[in-house]
Amino acid sequence: MKRVVILVLALSVDFFTPLRADEYRLQPGDVVEIGIANYAELKQRLPIQMDGSLSLPLVGTLPAQGLTLTELRLSVQGAFEARVWRVRLPDGREETRFFERDGISVSIIEYRPVFVAGDVGKPGEIVYRPSMTVRQAIASAGGAPGQAMRGLLAPFDPANAKNEYINAWINMFAGLTQIWRIENELGQERELDQTVLANAPVSQSVLNQMVETETQLRERRSGEYAAQRSFYERAVEQANTQVNVLTEQQKKEDEGMQEDIADFQRVNDLYGKGSLTSQRVTDARRNVLLSSTRKLQTEAQLLDTIRKRGEYQRELERLDHARRSELLKDLKDAQLKLAGDKARLEGAQEKLAISGMRLPGSSGLIVKVMLHRQGPEKAESFEAQAETVLVPGDALDVTVQGSRYELGAAAQR
Repeated sequence: MKRVVILVLALSVDFFTPLRADEYRLQPGDVVEIGIANYAELKQRLPIQMDGSLSLPLVGTLPAQGLTLTELRLSVQGAFEARVWRVRLPDGREETRFFERDGISVSIIEYRPVFVAGDVGKPGEIVYRPSMTVRQAIASAGGAPGQAMRGLLAPFDPANAKNEYINAWINMFAGLTQIWRIENELGQERELDQTVLANAPVSQSVLNQMVETETQLRERRSGEYAAQRSFYERAVEQANTQVNVLTEQQKKEDEGMQEDIADFQRVNDLYGKGSLTSQRVTDARRNVLLSSTRKLQTEAQLLDTIRKRGEYQRELERLDHARRSELLKDLKDAQLKLAGDKARLEGAQEKLAISGMRLPGSSGLIVKVMLHRQGPEKAESFEAQAETVLVPGDALDVTVQGSRYELGAAAQR
């Protein structure tokens, strides 16, 4: 147990104890100011170059990267102390002067910036201040949404946010019930997913009414479709019966016509032998003409009935195809609308979480901060707390995670 306590204390000192000036080691991007007592004109502000050096006009180049401020001051004092400076007096004479070690000062006037990225109001670099914490850096970057950092992203009316959330939830549920109804019309028989109702922000009676409306719509549409289909099915069935009757009638009329033709040939032969009168031949010829006419009429009626039967069958196929195409289009439109409704619902959830209001099954927003720091030997990354003390050059990656309840299997599709 003692080892655990010691480790926690060590981490606490590392993350929350401000960095002392004599501990900080200079890096490229830091700006130092060098001043010499009694020589105000020689005061200079110099940035540490990318190669880690410091370029002094009177001295030359000195290494600075990795040095503490005390170490750099000693280095600069030593460099100036070894120099002789000649100044021209107003009367034209030159005078040699020496720099006193104690009169040479070195201070840090600008540290490397801290970089803040992710879910903040104004991502980018911010000016580092000694003892700056993660909370202060995020506040300087415009703040993170949510009360995890005790700040609001933007002011708004919680009551309006609640109404927006309820409307978004109702629209989302309406989309789910519409998709459920369409899928059932397409033959995908299934029950409405009830898990989505567990966290409903409206009364059960309102939800039941919405489901009942879609159920009634499905029954009415299915009834209309069934009535249209039944009409064409009956028409096809009647046409089949009529075709059978006309086919049998055509067969009988063909037999009758063949008998009339045979009778006409027999009567005509007898007439040639003088056994029958011409009137009898005329009557036989008339019978042949009548029977052939009836046969032609029956054939024409049969062909017309077969044509109508084909039209009814094609109308039946078109009815099925048109209904399925319409349902598939409605399903696609409903799924696209549901995606937009879910996005608006999530936005409304975040607004409520920002305002401090809890949703059923939700724990609000969580702000997660990853801190990336370049150490003496290697870079390291770790999850920072609000009071973690920063050092120059730190980079923060802020992520806001919303804790949302499950919308049910149907809503996730």
